[in-house]
Amino acid sequence: MVDPNSAIWGYGFGREMAKRETEAKRRVRSKAKGFVINLAELKDGLILVEAVNAHNKPARVAQVLMREIYPEPKVSKFLGGIISAVKDGERLPCEWKVSGFNMVNPGELVEVMVKPKRPLKEGYGYEITVAMEQDSKEMPGFVDYVGTPTVYIYSNGKLEGPSGAGRDVVEGKFCINCGAKIPSSAQYCPMCGERQEP
Repeated sequence: MVDPNSAIWGYGFGREMAKRETEAKRRVRSKAKGFVINLAELKDGLILVEAVNAHNKPARVAQVLMREIYPEPKVSKFLGGIISAVKDGERLPCEWKVSGFNMVNPGELVEVMVKPKRPLKEGYGYEITVAMEQDSKEMPGFVDYVGTPTVYIYSNGKLEGPSGAGRDVVEGKFCINCGAKIPSSAQYCPMCGERQEP
């Protein structure tokens, strides 16, 4: 069977473009933006986060975003199974507070205390983003929140994940779709939701 994209553009061209697009997305994801989380620990229901300013200018923490990632994506079917929607996670509301001064020079640490509105669930992934404000390039006059998301897995009362900026997850493997570093026991990638081969 011939790939429809290849049939349109000549054999192999569609596949080559798909590979280039995937590699471009991987490179974009690997670049650090805004604040990069160095460490996240759970103590007394609070998540203590240390983040480094990876921007080339002084910045302040403008927002902390949390996202709860399901161990397996939830599939909802509509119209007798004709239409289906896949949901791999949802936003987790949280309160946050910066300990100390909020304006941080490039390369310096900032400590943030995060209190999720709901208790963390065993085996779920939690994507934490410490974001700064940046002027929107697409819509002048508006502000974008920019930060590098980091995924932690909650198990045995601890957050397990990357420790140190740029370090890999202990005993990890790479996602077959997006190239993100994931725990070796994961069946689904917490970043893109793609099922992994055993």
